[in-house]
Amino acid sequence: MRNFFESGRGWLNEATNDPWFADFAQLQGIEMDGKDFEPNIKPLLEKALEEGTWVLLAGHEIGAEGTQTTRTKMLEQLMAYVKEVHPEIWLAPVGEIAAYVRQQRKINHQNIIKDLTFYSSFDQGTDADFGKGDLGLYTANSYDKPDDARSGIQVADIYLGSDQGRFGTGLVFKRKTKESLYYRAKENVNYKVKEMAGTISFWLSLNPEEDLEPGYCDPIQITDVGYNDAAFWVDFSNKNPRLFRMGVFGDLNIWNPTNISPDVNPDFNNRLIVAKDRPFGHDVWTHIAIVYSQLNTQSPGKATFYVNGLLQGEREIPESFTWDLDKAKIFLGLNYVGRMDDLAIFTRALNQQELNAIYQLEGGISSLLEDD
Repeated sequence: MRNFFESGRGWLNEATNDPWFADFAQLQGIEMDGKDFEPNIKPLLEKALEEGTWVLLAGHEIGAEGTQTTRTKMLEQLMAYVKEVHPEIWLAPVGEIAAYVRQQRKINHQNIIKDLTFYSSFDQGTDADFGKGDLGLYTANSYDKPDDARSGIQVADIYLGSDQGRFGTGLVFKRKTKESLYYRAKENVNYKVKEMAGTISFWLSLNPEEDLEPGYCDPIQITDVGYNDAAFWVDFSNKNPRLFRMGVFGDLNIWNPTNISPDVNPDFNNRLIVAKDRPFGHDVWTHIAIVYSQLNTQSPGKATFYVNGLLQGEREIPESFTWDLDKAKIFLGLNYVGRMDDLAIFTRALNQQELNAIYQLEGGISSLLEDD
C-alpha cells in the first residue's frame, strides 16, 4: 500500500489521526454514512481542534437518505460550520492533506537532523556513523583508567550482534565487566562555556531485575571526571526492584564542596529524577532521552528526562558545568547487561514532539540521514 499510494485508510475506526505519527498506509477512517452533524460529527471536530488531530471521514453514496449513504444535510451543516464557526479547519480530500502532512513531517525531521553532532547506529561497525569529533570506539581496562585504552571492542562479552538491535545490529553486553567502552566527547558533545544545551537519545533492551548483576549500572555516562562532577547519566539502582534514574550534576566543588558521599548525602538523591514509567523487558526496546538547556548561563539550567517520549520529570541545574574536553568521554554500558542501539547526540534541547518523532521512526536516526 505505502509503495503505491499517497495514503490508505481503515473503515469503521473510532479514533482521529495524529498528523505527526499516523501511518499513511493505515489512516483511521471514521464512518460518516447515516450520521447527523450535531450529535455525531461536530463532537469529533471539537475534540480534534482541542487535541490538534486530523479527522478522516469516509462514506459511500451521497444523498438525502439510504443505506451506506452520506446525508447531504450533514455535509451542508459541516461546510457551514467550517466556513462560519471554525475557518481554521482545513476541509480537503484526504490525498491533498496527506501530501501536506508528509511534507511537514519531512521538514520536522530535517530540523532534527541538522542539529545532530554524533550518531552511532552500530550497523557499520564500532565507529560512529557521524560525528563532529573522533568517531572511534575505545575499550579501557577500567573506568578509573580510561586513557589506558585500545581501539574497538576488546572484551569477549561485549560485541556487535547482528539483528540484535532495535534497528539491525545492536551493541550487546552479555555480562558485567571491569573494562569500559567509550567514545570521545570532544566535539561530539556540544560543550559550551556559555549557554550549553543538547539532547542524548538511545535505546535499551533488558529486564533489569533478571539481567543485571549486583551493583549500580550506568547504561550511559558522559563526563570528564566522574558521575557526580559535571556529568550526564542514567542508571539502574543497585537492588531489586531496580529504580531507573536520570542524573545531571554540575561542578562537584559547587554543589557538594566537601565531597560528602552519596550514601550519607540526601542532596545527591534529591537531585535525581526517578522514572515513573519502566517499560523494560526481554525483547522489549525502550527509548531514553536526556534533554538539557541553559547550562552555564546566569539563569538556572534545566535537565529533563523522557522514556518512550513520555515526560518523567525535570529539575534545575543551578551550578556551572566545567569540562576538560580532552578528558571528556561518552561511557557506554558501565556494569550493564543488556542491549543498546541507535545512540544520537544533538546540539540543542529537542522538544517532546521531536522526541516522539524519533521514538516513532521505523528505521531509526539512520533513516533521517538517508532522507537528508
